[in-house]
Amino acid sequence: MFKKNAFIVVASLLSISLCLFFLSGEPRCEENPTILIVQSYAKGQGCGGRLEVGLMQELKRLGYKDGKNINIRHFYMDTQTKYMSPKQQKMRGALAIKKARELKPTVLVVFDDAAFSFVALPLAKTSQQIVYGGVNVAPERYNAETEFMKSREKPGYNITGVTEESTSDYATQMMKEIIPAARGMALISSDRTPFFRHIAEDIIADIKTNPANYPIEMKSVHFVNKFSELKKLYSRFNKDDNIDVIHYSSTGLLGDNGEGIKHEEIIRWILKNSKKPSYVWMVDWVPMGFLGGVGINLHLCGRQVATKVVRVLNGEKAADIPIEKPRYRTIDLNLARAQQLGVNIPSSLLLVSDNLYTEMTLFPEYMYVKK
Repeated sequence: MFKKNAFIVVASLLSISLCLFFLSGEPRCEENPTILIVQSYAKGQGCGGRLEVGLMQELKRLGYKDGKNINIRHFYMDTQTKYMSPKQQKMRGALAIKKARELKPTVLVVFDDAAFSFVALPLAKTSQQIVYGGVNVAPERYNAETEFMKSREKPGYNITGVTEESTSDYATQMMKEIIPAARGMALISSDRTPFFRHIAEDIIADIKTNPANYPIEMKSVHFVNKFSELKKLYSRFNKDDNIDVIHYSSTGLLGDNGEGIKHEEIIRWILKNSKKPSYVWMVDWVPMGFLGGVGINLHLCGRQVATKVVRVLNGEKAADIPIEKPRYRTIDLNLARAQQLGVNIPSSLLLVSDNLYTEMTLFPEYMYVKK
């Protein structure tokens, strides 16, 4: 009897020792901090895809490896091509919030405006620590709808991040360098979605507040719903000596019968019919055929987001981490469009540009001729 009890005691002590040994070593996978990344679009799609690449690379550089000392999970809202209506986006946001409540991540990362609107804002002023990136609309505008910050410098609650606000001031300065004689600019924006209207309103407000940053005067602003309205505007601008360049910030227009018109079809029409250069702050549109733009380097912006994520992982609160603008911009130019319009881009600008395109993907029949 004594030997049997002694065996049980020894076995129990050995079991306890083994448990202590494993617990004292590297944390098991389920004990690692968790990051949940929620993106507005599908996997690898839109700016969220590039933001994620930068985020992952910076986390790795800082010593974090998925499955080893951190767990990274994903949720894709897929709002660009599948769940497009506000009702569907809200539904996808609710599912992302449900996943966040199940996982209880150390940090919830949200990329792009839809994820911010339908995931981050509903969780404002909760215990969930949130870091965002790729949000185009100014945070003050979102804050007026749902309070999530006291100021950019000291957010004060549970949300911080890196914006992706319009770089229209830099893009306009670039256009002035390309066309020194340019004096008048028209701004075109879509009126179908709050997203583009808000961005246009932010641009207008910035022009009024910082006119010196816009060396080409804004002569007119146009909010359009239909493709036919856009066609009339461009036809008018072709004959208007007061408009030298067009600042384009629009998508999602309708046909006369209420059908949706593809963004690519709209741009192709502009390339074939506009005699004046259009420029953008959304540099993804430059290879399609717009003359040029100044935008955000999304890869490096993702790295900037990662530094804030790590600060939260190290124990800081989002409340104490400033909301910032991206530190890195990119200058993109389309040489084929410039040649088509007879515009000479200064060599000084060519030397500092990040991306030069020698074709227009939406007007491939125009062939760039190297001189």
